[in-house]
Amino acid sequence: MAQPDDLTFYEAFSPTERTDWIKQITLDLKGKPYEALIWKPEKGLEIAPFYQKADVSSWLPALNQAPGSSPGLRGNAWHAQEPGWQTVQAIAVDDPQSAILRLQEARLSEVHAVSLYQWEGAPSLANIREVLQHIDLKSMAVHLDFPDLAPEVQASLFDSFGQKDLLTGSMFNHPLSGLLNAQPSFPEDCWKKSGDAVRNLSASPWFRSIGIDLRPVGEAGGSVSLQIAIALAAISDAFAALPDQIPGMKPLKVSKMLAVRFSIGSSFFLEIAKLRAFRVVYDQLAAAYGIDDPSDHPPFVITDSARWNLSRYDRHTNLLRNTTEALASVIGGSQALNIYGFDQSDGPESENSARWARNIQHLLSYESYLDQVIDPAGGAYYLEVMTDQVARQSWATFQEIEAAGGLASWVFSGKLAAQLSEMGQNRNAQFAKRKKVLVGVNQYPQTGETLNTTDWKQGPFDENRIARAYETIRGKADASFYAKGKRPSALLFAFGDLAMRNARLMFTRDLLGSGGFLATENSQPNDTEASIQEAIAAAPDVLALCSSDPEYLSQGKDLLDRLAQALPNTRFVLAGKPEGWTDARTVSVFAGMDAPAFLAALVADLPTLDHSKS
Repeated sequence: MAQPDDLTFYEAFSPTERTDWIKQITLDLKGKPYEALIWKPEKGLEIAPFYQKADVSSWLPALNQAPGSSPGLRGNAWHAQEPGWQTVQAIAVDDPQSAILRLQEARLSEVHAVSLYQWEGAPSLANIREVLQHIDLKSMAVHLDFPDLAPEVQASLFDSFGQKDLLTGSMFNHPLSGLLNAQPSFPEDCWKKSGDAVRNLSASPWFRSIGIDLRPVGEAGGSVSLQIAIALAAISDAFAALPDQIPGMKPLKVSKMLAVRFSIGSSFFLEIAKLRAFRVVYDQLAAAYGIDDPSDHPPFVITDSARWNLSRYDRHTNLLRNTTEALASVIGGSQALNIYGFDQSDGPESENSARWARNIQHLLSYESYLDQVIDPAGGAYYLEVMTDQVARQSWATFQEIEAAGGLASWVFSGKLAAQLSEMGQNRNAQFAKRKKVLVGVNQYPQTGETLNTTDWKQGPFDENRIARAYETIRGKADASFYAKGKRPSALLFAFGDLAMRNARLMFTRDLLGSGGFLATENSQPNDTEASIQEAIAAAPDVLALCSSDPEYLSQGKDLLDRLAQALPNTRFVLAGKPEGWTDARTVSVFAGMDAPAFLAALVADLPTLDHSKS
């Protein structure tokens, strides 16, 4: 847009110096240091709460490049030609007839591509071929998500197609991708097989026959920089190995056959930065391999919504997570996007969840017009600095992998397993201590919801699901309901200081609710005697005292004496951790505690639960 002739409006607003911003922020923090706002999402990243133009001045030339130009910060050549992304729907092929129905729904719903996968067990070649026969290659791309199938087997699936030149899509079979599994294996002839797959699909110039799947790393808790570094290492190995299998195969030709697939999690800005940083560091890697124009056919990037954060309880909150992840993918510059069904924690998506997953993408395009914009994040100082930091940390990690002898040597040395274990445990601890929120699971639970745990199916990705620890506990509470018609109950006994008791009421209600307890409050918190009689009449499984520390010390013991005598089968909880409180009859609950461990012990001790039914 052209600048207006009269600039007096702009001159009326003088620039604000950084020191002035920090001074105002410090005042707003009311005693907390400004440094408390610096976000450290992972090793090597320190994100300040605000940035200015001076913070990005060192790479202004890159910011001013046209989309599709090196170093790829503004988007790749694919986006420069046509903004937007490929709407993908994942379809399980376990039941071919059901898959074909899903395929017909996708075709009628303006879906650009399908991602075929196996929900459980080994994939059946016959099933896959049957589903493929119902795909119109002129209007729909195909992404094969069968990592256990050898590359040449995947390539052979398209033998029956008469017009292979129409084939678009990808298959995820990079031989080193298998190293990301729990028990890595690296057959000596893996690159020969990949070379065979490339030759078998040589008549399909728009099909990416070497796919690198980074989803296992992201699902296990791997940092964004680790995901990018492994992608670079895998691409580097492909650049080096494939020319030995196919004479004349130069890195530029290899790049035209590459696809990279990322899982997009809940950290909105960080996931945007991940996709943008990947393009930047790929550009640097490609230049090192002598590719004159790295923007010429870079790896095709596919993103999937995360599955580690799906929940069974209050499962429609999965739609909120899916929408956030979809938006991050689109703003980050994904070329193809798959949103998993919100009910995939139990099995392949239902008809409704598949429709809603499609509609999330339709809303982003038809309602928000994000398919008309190239690099929506461009020029946002916060995201530009984050992209730069992620790129630098990813490149440093990639150099560590290369120094260890390459991806295979690095994985077999145990370094990947060690890093993923540490990162995964740290992520789990963040949610267990409720420092990170999974809405409907460890915070804001829908306590009236009761599920029949006998209907649950073990999903292929359940191992990494954060909600599983809480679901196991809530499942026991629900089993009590189905066995006896009674949920474990909790009474929140509030008294004393209004502000403190209300704060602790909210904290304790959420905590106990995430374990399946039906929590109610005493109706007359200012009348201690009436509250005691109310508690005795309710005879709850758990009673939580909610007040201020001084009032615990002055009134709590006498109050507990009366309640404990009248309620011998009730467990007592103290909301807070007051200094000087030593009564062993109570268990303190407080911010930063291990919530699943506390809830599991609480449920195990309740006499009203019939565990034989759980």
